[in-house]
Amino acid sequence: MKIQAPVSKNETYTGDVVDVTYEGLGVVKVDNYSLFVTNALPGEKVKFVVTKVGKSFGFARVLEHLTKSPDRVEIPAKDRKLAQAGIAPLQHMTYDAQLRFKQHQIQSLLSKGKLDLTVNETIGMETPYHYRNKAQIPVRLVNGELETGFFRQHTHDLVPLEDFYIQDPRIDKAIVIVRDILRGQGLTPYDERTHRASCETSWCVRVTTKTK
Repeated sequence: MKIQAPVSKNETYTGDVVDVTYEGLGVVKVDNYSLFVTNALPGEKVKFVVTKVGKSFGFARVLEHLTKSPDRVEIPAKDRKLAQAGIAPLQHMTYDAQLRFKQHQIQSLLSKGKLDLTVNETIGMETPYHYRNKAQIPVRLVNGELETGFFRQHTHDLVPLEDFYIQDPRIDKAIVIVRDILRGQGLTPYDERTHRASCETSWCVRVTTKTK
C-alpha cells in the first residue's frame, strides 16, 4: 500500500521546531512525518514551504520565524555565502549553543547504540575560527572566469569564496595567489559539459605551525 505523506511540495505550513540534525537542519513534525527545515532552531515556531517530499521524510525552508530561539544569531550579509556552501551550517546558532548541540549529538548516538555512558560538556575554543590546517578546494569557471570556492549544497554550482572563515588565513591567501596566476595564464578548470580542463579541478593545501 502506498504511503501518503501528510504534506505536499510547494505548500505552506506552520510548525514547531523540536530538534536539529547534525547538518544544522531544524526538525518539524507533521503527523509524525519529519521535515528537515533550513535556518530553523529548536524552540522556534516557523512558517515554512515544503521543497521536497519523500516516503518517510521531507525538506523545507523557512518563510517566516513566528517565534525566535534565544540561541539564534543573525548572519551578517558578508557571511551568508558560507551557509549556501554548507561550510558553516550552525552559524545562525550561538557558540555556546553549538557546543551543547555537539554534546547532544554524541549522547544521542551512544544512546542509540544502547551504551550507558554520559558525555561531558564540549570544550570550546577561545577563537573558534581559522583553525583548519588543510583544505581541498574545487575550481570552476563562473561567468567566464576561473573561480575557487565551495559547491552550493547538494549541487555542483560553485559559490566563489576568498575567506573560508574556518581555514588558516595562510591557506586562503595561497588559494587566491594560485587562482590569480592561473587566471593570468588563461587556464580553464574542468567543464562538466565538455569534460575538458587545462588545470586541476581541485586543489589541496596544507599549512603547518612550528611548536615548541
